[in-house]
Amino acid sequence: MPSNLTRIRDLRNDEFESKEQECNKISNLLAAKEMELTELKMSCSRFQSRYYQEVGRKYVELDELNARIAEIEALMHPSRSDYVQYAFQARHKAHQSAAAYQPRNEASGEAGTFSIPSEGIKKLYRTIAGQIHPDKAIDASSRHVRTRLMARLNAAYAENDAQEMKNILTEWEQSPEAVEGDSSHAKLTRIKKRIDQMKRKILLIDDEILKIKLTDMYSLMIKAREFEAFDMDMLKELAQAVEDQIHTLKQHLDHLTEQLRRHRKRGSHDRP
Repeated sequence: MPSNLTRIRDLRNDEFESKEQECNKISNLLAAKEMELTELKMSCSRFQSRYYQEVGRKYVELDELNARIAEIEALMHPSRSDYVQYAFQARHKAHQSAAAYQPRNEASGEAGTFSIPSEGIKKLYRTIAGQIHPDKAIDASSRHVRTRLMARLNAAYAENDAQEMKNILTEWEQSPEAVEGDSSHAKLTRIKKRIDQMKRKILLIDDEILKIKLTDMYSLMIKAREFEAFDMDMLKELAQAVEDQIHTLKQHLDHLTEQLRRHRKRGSHDRP
Protein backbone atom coordinates (compact mmCIF):
# COMPACT_ATOMS: atom_id res chain seq x y z
CA MET A 1 0.00 0.00 0.00
CA PRO A 2 1.22 3.50 -0.75
CA SER A 3 2.41 5.49 2.20
CA ASN A 4 0.62 8.63 3.42
CA LEU A 5 3.43 10.74 1.92
CA THR A 6 2.88 9.14 -1.48
CA ARG A 7 -0.88 9.73 -1.30
CA ILE A 8 -0.34 13.37 -0.36
CA ARG A 9 2.12 13.75 -3.25
CA ASP A 10 -0.37 12.17 -5.68
CA LEU A 11 -3.18 14.44 -4.43
CA ARG A 12 -0.99 17.50 -4.89
CA ASN A 13 -0.02 16.37 -8.38
CA ASP A 14 -3.69 15.86 -9.27
CA GLU A 15 -4.59 19.27 -7.85
CA PHE A 16 -1.68 20.90 -9.71
CA GLU A 17 -2.77 19.35 -13.02
CA SER A 18 -6.35 20.47 -12.39
CA LYS A 19 -5.20 24.01 -11.59
CA GLU A 20 -2.96 23.99 -14.65
CA GLN A 21 -5.95 23.18 -16.86
CA GLU A 22 -8.00 25.89 -15.14
CA CYS A 23 -5.12 28.33 -15.59
CA ASN A 24 -4.95 27.61 -19.32
CA LYS A 25 -8.72 28.12 -19.75
CA ILE A 26 -8.68 31.41 -17.83
CA SER A 27 -5.59 32.51 -19.74
CA ASN A 28 -7.44 31.99 -23.04
CA LEU A 29 -10.47 33.86 -21.67
CA LEU A 30 -8.24 36.72 -20.53
CA ALA A 31 -6.61 36.92 -23.96
CA ALA A 32 -10.06 37.07 -25.60
CA LYS A 33 -11.17 39.82 -23.17
CA GLU A 34 -8.02 41.84 -23.81
CA MET A 35 -8.59 41.55 -27.55
CA GLU A 36 -12.23 42.62 -27.13
CA LEU A 37 -11.18 45.68 -25.13
CA THR A 38 -8.42 46.59 -27.61
CA GLU A 39 -10.75 46.31 -30.61
CA LEU A 40 -13.44 48.31 -28.80
CA LYS A 41 -10.97 51.10 -28.00
CA MET A 42 -9.70 51.16 -31.57
CA SER A 43 -13.23 51.28 -33.01
CA CYS A 44 -14.26 54.09 -30.66
CA SER A 45 -11.04 56.01 -31.34
CA ARG A 46 -11.50 55.80 -35.12
CA PHE A 47 -15.14 56.84 -34.87
CA GLN A 48 -14.38 59.69 -32.47
CA SER A 49 -11.64 60.99 -34.76
CA ARG A 50 -14.01 60.94 -37.72
CA TYR A 51 -16.78 62.55 -35.67
CA TYR A 52 -14.54 65.44 -34.60
CA GLN A 53 -13.24 65.96 -38.12
CA GLU A 54 -16.64 65.89 -39.84
CA VAL A 55 -19.04 67.14 -37.17
CA GLY A 56 -17.19 68.36 -34.07
CA ARG A 57 -15.48 71.27 -35.83
CA LYS A 58 -18.80 72.42 -37.19
CA TYR A 59 -20.37 72.42 -33.72
CA VAL A 60 -17.48 74.58 -32.50
CA GLU A 61 -18.19 77.05 -35.31
CA LEU A 62 -21.93 76.88 -34.60
CA ASP A 63 -21.47 77.66 -30.90
CA GLU A 64 -19.08 80.52 -31.73
CA LEU A 65 -21.66 82.06 -34.06
CA ASN A 66 -24.38 81.72 -31.42
CA ALA A 67 -22.11 83.45 -28.89
CA ARG A 68 -21.32 86.34 -31.25
CA ILE A 69 -25.00 86.80 -32.08
CA ALA A 70 -25.94 86.79 -28.40
CA GLU A 71 -23.21 89.34 -27.62
CA ILE A 72 -24.40 91.69 -30.36
CA GLU A 73 -28.00 91.41 -29.14
CA ALA A 74 -26.78 92.20 -25.61
CA LEU A 75 -24.99 95.31 -26.93
CA MET A 76 -28.17 96.41 -28.66
CA HIS A 77 -30.23 95.90 -25.49
CA PRO A 78 -27.90 96.98 -22.65
CA SER A 79 -30.74 97.45 -20.18
CA ARG A 80 -32.03 93.90 -20.63
CA SER A 81 -30.40 91.60 -18.08
CA ASP A 82 -31.81 88.51 -19.81
CA TYR A 83 -29.91 89.38 -23.01
CA VAL A 84 -26.69 89.95 -21.06
CA GLN A 85 -27.10 86.69 -19.15
CA TYR A 86 -27.80 84.72 -22.32
CA ALA A 87 -24.72 86.22 -23.98
CA PHE A 88 -22.59 85.13 -21.04
CA GLN A 89 -23.98 81.58 -21.20
CA ALA A 90 -23.50 81.38 -24.97
CA ARG A 91 -19.87 82.52 -24.72
CA HIS A 92 -19.24 80.00 -21.94
CA LYS A 93 -20.65 77.20 -24.12
CA ALA A 94 -18.49 78.31 -27.05
CA HIS A 95 -15.38 78.14 -24.85
CA GLN A 96 -16.37 74.65 -23.69
CA SER A 97 -16.89 73.44 -27.25
CA ALA A 98 -13.54 74.80 -28.37
CA ALA A 99 -11.77 73.23 -25.39
CA ALA A 100 -13.46 69.86 -25.96
CA TYR A 101 -12.39 69.80 -29.60
CA GLN A 102 -8.80 70.91 -29.14
CA PRO A 103 -6.46 68.13 -27.95
CA ARG A 104 -4.99 68.86 -24.55
CA ASN A 105 -1.32 69.66 -24.39
CA GLU A 106 -0.03 67.65 -21.48
CA ALA A 107 3.32 69.42 -21.64
CA SER A 108 1.67 72.75 -20.80
CA GLY A 109 0.45 71.54 -17.42
CA GLU A 110 2.17 72.83 -14.34
CA ALA A 111 4.58 70.50 -12.59
CA GLY A 112 3.44 69.13 -9.27
CA THR A 113 4.86 70.64 -6.12
CA PHE A 114 7.44 68.38 -4.44
CA SER A 115 6.95 67.83 -0.73
CA ILE A 116 9.42 66.18 1.63
CA PRO A 117 8.23 62.64 2.50
CA SER A 118 7.29 62.02 6.11
CA GLU A 119 9.09 59.45 8.25
CA GLY A 120 6.06 57.16 7.88
CA ILE A 121 6.28 57.36 4.08
CA LYS A 122 10.02 56.68 4.19
CA LYS A 123 9.55 53.63 6.43
CA LEU A 124 6.75 52.31 4.19
CA TYR A 125 8.94 52.80 1.13
CA ARG A 126 11.83 50.87 2.68
CA THR A 127 9.51 48.03 3.70
CA ILE A 128 7.97 47.64 0.24
CA ALA A 129 11.21 48.17 -1.67
CA GLY A 130 12.83 45.46 0.43
CA GLN A 131 10.21 42.99 -0.80
CA ILE A 132 9.84 43.96 -4.47
CA HIS A 133 13.30 45.20 -5.49
CA PRO A 134 14.32 43.81 -8.93
CA ASP A 135 17.67 42.64 -7.55
CA LYS A 136 15.78 39.92 -5.66
CA ALA A 137 14.35 38.44 -8.88
CA ILE A 138 15.07 34.76 -9.56
CA ASP A 139 13.97 34.79 -13.23
CA ALA A 140 13.06 37.14 -16.10
CA SER A 141 9.33 37.05 -15.33
CA SER A 142 9.88 38.03 -11.70
CA ARG A 143 12.32 40.78 -12.69
CA HIS A 144 9.81 42.26 -15.13
CA VAL A 145 7.05 42.39 -12.49
CA ARG A 146 9.39 43.74 -9.83
CA THR A 147 10.79 46.44 -12.14
CA ARG A 148 7.29 47.61 -13.09
CA LEU A 149 6.13 47.76 -9.48
CA MET A 150 9.37 49.45 -8.38
CA ALA A 151 8.81 52.22 -10.93
CA ARG A 152 5.29 52.73 -9.59
CA LEU A 153 6.62 52.74 -6.02
CA ASN A 154 9.18 55.43 -6.84
CA ALA A 155 6.47 57.57 -8.47
CA ALA A 156 4.14 57.13 -5.48
CA TYR A 157 6.98 58.00 -3.08
CA ALA A 158 7.70 61.18 -5.04
CA GLU A 159 4.01 62.11 -4.77
CA ASN A 160 3.86 61.26 -1.04
CA ASP A 161 1.01 58.86 -1.91
CA ALA A 162 0.86 56.31 0.92
CA GLN A 163 -2.34 54.70 -0.37
CA GLU A 164 -0.82 53.97 -3.78
CA MET A 165 2.24 52.51 -2.05
CA LYS A 166 0.00 50.20 -0.02
CA ASN A 167 -1.85 49.23 -3.22
CA ILE A 168 1.49 48.26 -4.78
CA LEU A 169 2.35 46.10 -1.78
CA THR A 170 -1.04 44.36 -1.98
CA GLU A 171 -0.61 43.76 -5.69
CA TRP A 172 2.82 42.23 -5.06
CA GLU A 173 1.59 39.99 -2.25
CA GLN A 174 -1.20 38.70 -4.50
CA SER A 175 1.10 38.05 -7.46
CA PRO A 176 2.51 34.57 -8.15
CA GLU A 177 6.02 36.05 -8.37
CA ALA A 178 5.89 36.74 -4.62
CA VAL A 179 6.01 32.99 -3.91
CA GLU A 180 9.57 31.70 -3.83
CA GLY A 181 10.91 28.15 -3.97
CA ASP A 182 10.63 25.08 -6.22
CA SER A 183 8.70 22.76 -3.91
CA SER A 184 5.40 21.27 -5.07
CA HIS A 185 3.63 23.43 -2.49
CA ALA A 186 5.28 26.62 -3.84
CA LYS A 187 4.42 25.67 -7.43
CA LEU A 188 0.79 25.00 -6.50
CA THR A 189 0.57 28.27 -4.58
CA ARG A 190 2.01 30.19 -7.55
CA ILE A 191 -0.46 28.77 -10.01
CA LYS A 192 -3.38 29.50 -7.66
CA LYS A 193 -2.21 33.10 -7.33
CA ARG A 194 -1.82 33.34 -11.11
CA ILE A 195 -5.42 32.15 -11.55
CA ASP A 196 -6.69 34.70 -9.00
CA GLN A 197 -4.62 37.42 -10.67
CA MET A 198 -6.12 36.69 -14.10
CA LYS A 199 -9.65 36.57 -12.67
CA ARG A 200 -9.16 40.02 -11.12
CA LYS A 201 -7.85 41.34 -14.43
CA ILE A 202 -10.85 39.94 -16.30
CA LEU A 203 -13.18 41.75 -13.88
CA LEU A 204 -11.26 45.01 -14.43
CA ILE A 205 -11.47 44.58 -18.22
CA ASP A 206 -15.22 43.87 -18.04
CA ASP A 207 -15.64 47.04 -15.98
CA GLU A 208 -13.65 49.08 -18.50
CA ILE A 209 -15.67 47.66 -21.41
CA LEU A 210 -18.91 48.55 -19.61
CA LYS A 211 -17.74 52.13 -18.96
CA ILE A 212 -16.90 52.60 -22.65
CA LYS A 213 -20.29 51.23 -23.69
CA LEU A 214 -22.04 53.70 -21.38
CA THR A 215 -20.45 56.74 -23.08
CA ASP A 216 -22.35 59.02 -25.46
CA MET A 217 -19.69 58.48 -28.14
CA TYR A 218 -20.22 54.72 -28.08
CA SER A 219 -24.00 55.17 -28.38
CA LEU A 220 -23.45 57.49 -31.32
CA MET A 221 -21.15 54.94 -32.95
CA ILE A 222 -23.80 52.21 -32.61
CA LYS A 223 -26.40 54.50 -34.20
CA ALA A 224 -24.01 55.22 -37.06
CA ARG A 225 -23.63 51.49 -37.65
CA GLU A 226 -27.41 51.11 -37.74
CA PHE A 227 -27.52 53.81 -40.44
CA GLU A 228 -24.82 51.98 -42.40
CA ALA A 229 -27.06 48.91 -42.54
CA PHE A 230 -29.36 51.02 -44.74
CA ASP A 231 -26.48 52.45 -46.81
CA MET A 232 -26.78 55.78 -44.99
CA ASP A 233 -23.94 57.92 -43.60
CA MET A 234 -25.20 59.35 -40.32
CA LEU A 235 -22.19 61.59 -39.71
CA LYS A 236 -22.35 63.01 -43.21
CA GLU A 237 -26.04 63.83 -42.76
CA LEU A 238 -25.42 65.28 -39.30
CA ALA A 239 -22.57 67.41 -40.63
CA GLN A 240 -24.81 68.73 -43.41
CA ALA A 241 -27.56 69.61 -40.92
CA VAL A 242 -25.07 71.58 -38.79
CA GLU A 243 -23.66 73.23 -41.92
CA ASP A 244 -27.17 74.41 -42.83
CA GLN A 245 -27.55 75.92 -39.35
CA ILE A 246 -24.17 77.63 -39.71
CA HIS A 247 -25.22 79.15 -43.03
CA THR A 248 -28.44 80.49 -41.47
CA LEU A 249 -26.62 81.91 -38.44
CA LYS A 250 -24.00 83.61 -40.61
CA GLN A 251 -26.75 85.41 -42.48
CA HIS A 252 -28.38 86.40 -39.19
CA LEU A 253 -25.01 87.57 -37.82
CA ASP A 254 -24.40 89.74 -40.88
CA HIS A 255 -27.86 91.25 -40.47
CA LEU A 256 -27.33 91.96 -36.76
CA THR A 257 -23.87 93.40 -37.39
CA GLU A 258 -25.34 95.84 -39.89
CA GLN A 259 -28.11 96.72 -37.43
CA LEU A 260 -25.55 97.39 -34.70
CA ARG A 261 -23.50 99.56 -37.05
CA ARG A 262 -26.58 101.65 -37.89
CA HIS A 263 -27.59 101.79 -34.23
CA ARG A 264 -24.19 103.14 -33.23
CA LYS A 265 -24.19 105.59 -36.14
CA ARG A 266 -27.57 106.99 -35.06
CA GLY A 267 -26.32 107.21 -31.48
CA SER A 268 -23.30 109.26 -32.51
CA HIS A 269 -25.55 111.69 -34.44
CA ASP A 270 -27.84 112.15 -31.46
CA ARG A 271 -24.99 113.20 -29.16
CA PRO A 272 -24.56 117.04 -28.82
